[in-house]
Amino acid sequence: MCCVRLTRDRLHLNLILKAGSERYMATTGTSRTPRPSSSPTRRNGRRTTANRRSPFRAVKIFFQICATLILLGILAATAIVAVEIRDAPTAVDLDFDPPGRIEILSSDGRPLAQISTQNRQVVGIDKVPTDLQHATIAFEDKRFYEHSGVDIVGTMRALVRNISTGDLKGQGGSTITQQLARNLGVGGLTMQKTFQRKVHEWVVSNQIEKNYTKQQILGMYLNAVNYGSGAYGVQAAAQTYFGKNVQDLDLAQCALLAGIPNRPATFSPYKDMNAATEQRNVVLQHMLDQSYITQSQYTAAVGEKIKLAYSKPPGQGTQIYNAPFFVNYVLPQLHRLYPEDVIRAGNLKVYTTLNYKMQQIAEQAVNDGLARQSSRRGPNQACLIAMDPKTGEIKALVGGSDYKKSNFDIATQSYRQPGSLFKAIVYSAAIDSGAVTEDTRVFDGPITYGTNTDPYRPHDDDGFSYRSVTLRKAVAYSINVPAVKVLNMIGPETAIRYARVMGINESTHLDPVLSLALGSSAVTPLEMTTVYATVANGGYRVTPNPFIKVTDMDGQTLNDFPATSDQVLQPDTAKQVDDMLRAVVTEGTAYGGGTTDQAVPDARGKTGTTQGHKDVWFIGYTPDLVCCVWAGHPLHNKKSGLNSYGLEMPGRTWGATVCVPIWRDFMSQALPIFRASKANETRKAKADEPTHVAAKVKTNSDSEKVQNTNQSSAPAAGSMNAPPSTTKPASDSSANAASDTVTVNVDNDTGLLAPVGSPNSGEVNFEKGQEPTEMAPAYAHSDNTTATVASQAPAPVTTPSTQITTDTTNTRPRHRHHRADGNTSDGTSQNAVPPPDMVTVRINPEDGLLATKWCPEVVEKSFLRGTQPRRHSRMYGPPPGEH
Repeated sequence: MCCVRLTRDRLHLNLILKAGSERYMATTGTSRTPRPSSSPTRRNGRRTTANRRSPFRAVKIFFQICATLILLGILAATAIVAVEIRDAPTAVDLDFDPPGRIEILSSDGRPLAQISTQNRQVVGIDKVPTDLQHATIAFEDKRFYEHSGVDIVGTMRALVRNISTGDLKGQGGSTITQQLARNLGVGGLTMQKTFQRKVHEWVVSNQIEKNYTKQQILGMYLNAVNYGSGAYGVQAAAQTYFGKNVQDLDLAQCALLAGIPNRPATFSPYKDMNAATEQRNVVLQHMLDQSYITQSQYTAAVGEKIKLAYSKPPGQGTQIYNAPFFVNYVLPQLHRLYPEDVIRAGNLKVYTTLNYKMQQIAEQAVNDGLARQSSRRGPNQACLIAMDPKTGEIKALVGGSDYKKSNFDIATQSYRQPGSLFKAIVYSAAIDSGAVTEDTRVFDGPITYGTNTDPYRPHDDDGFSYRSVTLRKAVAYSINVPAVKVLNMIGPETAIRYARVMGINESTHLDPVLSLALGSSAVTPLEMTTVYATVANGGYRVTPNPFIKVTDMDGQTLNDFPATSDQVLQPDTAKQVDDMLRAVVTEGTAYGGGTTDQAVPDARGKTGTTQGHKDVWFIGYTPDLVCCVWAGHPLHNKKSGLNSYGLEMPGRTWGATVCVPIWRDFMSQALPIFRASKANETRKAKADEPTHVAAKVKTNSDSEKVQNTNQSSAPAAGSMNAPPSTTKPASDSSANAASDTVTVNVDNDTGLLAPVGSPNSGEVNFEKGQEPTEMAPAYAHSDNTTATVASQAPAPVTTPSTQITTDTTNTRPRHRHHRADGNTSDGTSQNAVPPPDMVTVRINPEDGLLATKWCPEVVEKSFLRGTQPRRHSRMYGPPPGEH
């Protein structure tokens, strides 16, 4: 009873408290959500524990599932790594040869064009500044010299960051080695972000580290990476952004380049200067933090303003800078020399035969010559080709008056009637066949060939002379009838056969008719230039050649192109035709009051004018250089976009009045440049020749003297009348003792005479009568009467060096470069003491004026005091930002 009463009382009390609480809440306006009882419930008189145990059980199950998944992931990753390791090669050969550009250069090193699928020029790691190496490592892979291809710390840091940002494909923590493997696609690697690819990348990177040194890996990376604005590799990047070679970059410029590959499209200064500056400063901060630079270096570099070389990035693909018609002639031949995969791969330097200074003179001569034509119906187009007749090297080529208006190359692509130029082929064939000589006389009068229904009656431009003329006179005054009669004598087929061997291509159609003697079949100016080069070269035909050599980017020669020639005319034939062409200049149609021969001594040539004056020509040459000039007035067809054959020009338009002045302007200026380059070439060839072993001969006085056992004699480059090759072995005692030789002191730059003891000169042996007789310009007005003929008796040899004279027909233009030790590359001293009345100055060999610090090549040359150049060269100005 007592227990029941207590329970009842407790219940009553609870009811009272509950009622009081509800009244209080109603009074205060508050409410209260009843709290669930924490005490276990009773079911059938028992406490249940289901609610207490269910949360812990769920957590336990969750962790069990996670552990299972992690274990499965580890097993899967292990399997993937095991497969990658199993399939990984034991050695990795990167075969590093990324696609790059092809540079086309003139013989004197002037850039003419570049071809590129990727603008890249591979350079050795030794040319990359230490600052650029350190900047790249500090920003991209600060533990580069510590890891073995994979940076575990960097990878874990990137993984944590990716998890925290929820982007599991975000950062990869790639090392420089991993980036190199990915960029080169080693083992089929791609840019796809997958775990399997990442593992494969780790394995390959480790293999790379085992097969290559750190510097090799860094060098390949710096040459492979994309630096934005179309530049791949550090050399192209340095030129694209700063217009300089990579080895010339300063600290701030190195830091700028190192920050671009992170996001090339964003951090290129051509795109966003502010973003590029901020990124550069971030790289500099990394370098400072890692003690690659000092605080003062950091401060100076951060304060440096970015100065770009250009207002916009240089163009990509094929870029032509100079001599565009010549470049367009070279490109198809380059594609014929090498397969397409080699062209696409690039990384080549193509050194051409073109002399840039001569090319500039040629372009100016053509433009000036056309500007002198006042008639609206006169010539509005012209072309010019200059060729070395001994080697076939093309030294200058102008295919038209304005490449921007028309890139059609008249010099090599256009077929034009040659007019009287073809007579040289007809007379060469007739003389070589023994039918005539240059002194053969032919009557100049009316004649008819063929039938009455189809007659051919050749006539002369000035009317018939009605007298017999020698063939020499007929060529001098361009008389037509004798040429047709000679062609009829030997037959057109014979003339065509000689035309082929002298330089007209098999693909060029030549009609076997008598009018062929007057140039009725069209040929290209380049073909006719080759024909006249054959005569100038003594009957030896050379092939037109635009190439000197092809090298890789490190300067290793891959292909060279030695000159070859074939004898197609007998020497006496070439001599007679040469004499006939000489008469054209000295007394005939190209005489011009004697001005041509005065401006260009020892010149030969032939004028040509076609019917209606549609084509006017002059091809002239000296023993050193042959030059062809054509002019006309092509008509542009608006529908086809092509030029028609041409407009008839006024009657006063002749080869003598239009083309000869252009030829004279070019040759008078170009010949000294050409001869100087040949003399320089000869001197360099002698310096590059291996020294022959000299035999020691014991004399009666038991003293030892060195005797040259392999001495030869050859004409100097400046010898105008020297045959293509003249060498004779020296006698056993001395080459100078031979009665048919003479030794003179020759100026190395011009090949002409120089006073004994003059700097940049040396003794050369010649056959008697072949030695130069003209004094070099630097000494022409000297009062120094020192004999230039050294001696007819053998001079004692005091040094073991062997004097070698070299035939100039197959040598190439080279330059003497100064070295830091005071010697030039040919072994001569820069510090040679000149004679008392001489002064030595530093000049630019391209224009002969005083050199500036920006000239790429400088030569010291001595002049008579008062005759040295006074003006400084303006060919090379300061680079952007430098004054």
